[in-house]
Amino acid sequence: MTIRRFEMKAPKAIVFQVFFVSLLLIFGSTTFVWAAADNFSNAITLTGTSGQVTDTNANASKEPGEPNHSGTGGASVWWKWTAPSNMSIIFNTYGSSFDTLLAVYTGSSVGSLTEIAKNDDDGSENDNSSVSFNAQAGTVYYIAVDGYEGNAGNITLNWKIPAPPPNDNLANAILISGTSGETTGTNLYATKEFNEPTPAGYVPAGKTVWWRWISPITGTFFFDINANSFYSFVTVYKANLGILTEIMSGEVGAKFQAQTGTEYYIAVDGDLTESDSGTGTGDIKLKWRVPVPPSNDNFSNALTITGESGQTTGTVSDATSEPNEPTSLIYGSTIYKALTTVWWRWTAPSSGMFRFDTTGSTFDTLLAVYTGASVNTLTTIVSNDDENYPTVLTSVVTFQAQAGMQYYIRIDRAEPLDGNFVLNWKISTSGGISGKVSISVAGYDKLSVSNAVVSLAGTTLTTQTDTNGNFTMQNVPAGTYTLKIESPDLATISKEISVSAGQNYEDNSLQMSVNKCDFNSDGRTGLEEVIYILQIVSGIR
Repeated sequence: MTIRRFEMKAPKAIVFQVFFVSLLLIFGSTTFVWAAADNFSNAITLTGTSGQVTDTNANASKEPGEPNHSGTGGASVWWKWTAPSNMSIIFNTYGSSFDTLLAVYTGSSVGSLTEIAKNDDDGSENDNSSVSFNAQAGTVYYIAVDGYEGNAGNITLNWKIPAPPPNDNLANAILISGTSGETTGTNLYATKEFNEPTPAGYVPAGKTVWWRWISPITGTFFFDINANSFYSFVTVYKANLGILTEIMSGEVGAKFQAQTGTEYYIAVDGDLTESDSGTGTGDIKLKWRVPVPPSNDNFSNALTITGESGQTTGTVSDATSEPNEPTSLIYGSTIYKALTTVWWRWTAPSSGMFRFDTTGSTFDTLLAVYTGASVNTLTTIVSNDDENYPTVLTSVVTFQAQAGMQYYIRIDRAEPLDGNFVLNWKISTSGGISGKVSISVAGYDKLSVSNAVVSLAGTTLTTQTDTNGNFTMQNVPAGTYTLKIESPDLATISKEISVSAGQNYEDNSLQMSVNKCDFNSDGRTGLEEVIYILQIVSGIR
């Protein structure tokens, strides 16, 4: 009998199914593990203020448009959790079998998420991760767990309300003692009590922790938080029948007159005034001692310095700021309040440009020069934070001094950490430029032009006019320049000027003009054009 052989090519899908069935017949029952919530849209729901779930990211993948979760991953799985109330909450991957990445988001799609918190390694076993954040009632948060560099394994995801510090409440204030000492703590996960007082001048984080101290002697004491790891403030209270009375507060510390046997309460909270202040929580190092402030701590005790050049040194440790003392510096939207200031008085021996700087200081300085007779009636001549941020954090100012005029020089610090300062002064080998920019049009004479860009052609030197049209430019090397003044829709001014070493070039008659002043082509400058011009010079346009 002749047997014919037939060949038949099956589709690939059928071949795979036959191969898969063959494996089952050969090896018996086999389990293939797939991640349960590989995609954002399939995020598994978590509930409650605490809990634990387990899963795996084996065979998980990364979706198009999905962000990196605190590192390069590629095998992410998702959960979602709705905050039942306003609270602090912790999510961690403790117990997971591999190096995890953890991140929390809000948003409605994987490609448009807003990051709330993230972490790679928190120092725990297996390089697990943890995050904490302040959740808002009713908000849906998405939690992603990934593997570092695409690692995969068994996941344990935990969440809980964190325990507050032991001295979170006034009633649990920790007792400290002695004329001097040091203690540490944290205000992470601390809360604010009902009716808790708030000192003026701060934007409190509402993360207050408490200590209590009974003064062993009568005298001046300083409670110092200078070494805290975050922007913060300390407040000293005295209690009477359960009512707190504020004694003193400060960003670096609080100095006050204590009475023997009197009990004082010391509160530390985060200050959110600064734009980069973060969450207002961190590590606390509270010190107390009898302070020894510098002899020139107050304006009235300013030390006298003399001559066309010189140098003096000292420290701002234990220095304070006085009531009504001027702001150290306003730089853009950042306001540097006076913290620990020291003062000098200097009478200009001659007229000309002089340079004062803090080169050689060990901390981030603020430097300002004033005229005036009292601390609350000072006129700022010039001020500076950083000579060249972020590489040179010491300060430099140059100004036109008048022979016989008395000037007050003040050093402060921009950051909590203090140290030793160096103050140098000398005749400037550079010059300066100052002036006023205005415009006259449609019967309006010498309107100030604000926000005009002032520059020296061929250099990087540039500044802007203020609301009154005034500008200054310091540390200009001697030479001949083209001074350019530009403002939208106004004709650019270009003027040749010469700057001499130690001198200030000043021109208060810089007049701009309008490029076009007949928008509706009616042959005249009408109300519409006048309003437009006023908007230009006021900086609205």
